[in-house]
Amino acid sequence: MLQFITHSPTAEGTIAQARAAIAGGCRWVQVRMKDVSAQKTAYVLAALAALCMERNVTLIVDDHVELAGEPGVAGVHLGQTDMPVTEAREILGKGKIIGLTINSMDHARAMMNSEASEAVDYVGIGPWRFTGTKQRLAAVLGKTGVGEIIGYLRGAGYDKPIVVIGGVTGADVAEIAALDPIRMTGVAVSGAIAAATNRTAATQEIMKILKDYE
Repeated sequence: MLQFITHSPTAEGTIAQARAAIAGGCRWVQVRMKDVSAQKTAYVLAALAALCMERNVTLIVDDHVELAGEPGVAGVHLGQTDMPVTEAREILGKGKIIGLTINSMDHARAMMNSEASEAVDYVGIGPWRFTGTKQRLAAVLGKTGVGEIIGYLRGAGYDKPIVVIGGVTGADVAEIAALDPIRMTGVAVSGAIAAATNRTAATQEIMKILKDYE
């Protein structure tokens, strides 16, 4: 599974990135627009909704729980400092996707020892390596840290999807896949696509690599 995370300060740039990734075969897009108004983010979501529904693309929004109920938006991704996932679930109900960022073993344990483990639909573990696309980047986990967290979660009975995030490229897929004993851990990619000269081709290349691990 490939989740593309947009990285542009403008609505036009965000829409262009998402469209290019979708053209390249990506079927999961997270609209992440930091330090912009909810109104601008809502505009982007509305601009992408019809295309995503037509192409059977899962469209989610970063942070903005209040926008996850908009037409064509499948859910929300939340960080550790955002709204608690249990509260988001109460607001959104069962029909929406909720993802949660895990940046440390402490985060993983806290989730598994609370109702949050039932409230989330997937978790994003990272950062895999340094990335300039994320503000206030948490401590880099690397292969060892990510592997330890995946091992803990699977051993504790967490059987929902996991995506690895933070500086991930297509060249990392094989290493990441080997870390998950239950299923192929997905990857969330931002800069490797957003910063590419040909974003559609970059997406196609990552999708081609992922096919070997389905």
